Amino acid sequence: MRIAVGAGASYGSAKCWPPDRFAKALNALLAKHDADVLLFGTPGEVPVSAAIAAELQRPPINFTGKTSIADLPALLSQCHLFLGNDSGAMHVAAAVGLPVVAIFGPTDPDGTSPVTPRATIVQQKPYCSPCFLRRCPTDHRCMTAVTPAMVESALLLRLSEVSLA
Repeated sequence: MRIAVGAGASYGSAKCWPPDRFAKALNALLAKHDADVLLFGTPGEVPVSAAIAAELQRPPINFTGKTSIADLPALLSQCHLFLGNDSGAMHVAAAVGLPVVAIFGPTDPDGTSPVTPRATIVQQKPYCSPCFLRRCPTDHRCMTAVTPAMVESALLLRLSEVSLA
């Protein structure tokens, strides 16, 4: 099984769940399922993917900064599940038919969620959400309130739909 991860978001850092949380959720999943983790992103997202890779219990396949947006649909179509922030990669994953687990913070999933019935949105809405800001002026509570356990639970739910044939 191959799990695609898009941990960046071009709109701004406020839309990004912390890398250590991605690693914790993925490690919990990998403890229960045999899977390869494939990291995707732009050259500017290399530090984010490197931070995730450093904390994973098994080495990922890191495509961050090594592929173009034109390559993304073909690469994602070879995966079984997508985990990421509210981003372009999330929409491409949905478009190629992957089950998607999307983490939302400062944006509103009612307007920008992936167009697929196979998506789970993980979000905690504090009083200030949605703010639509590129950078959080306070403590990023909309993203830090999302726990690795919440994301792992969503991943397990979506994995139940995955066909490995």
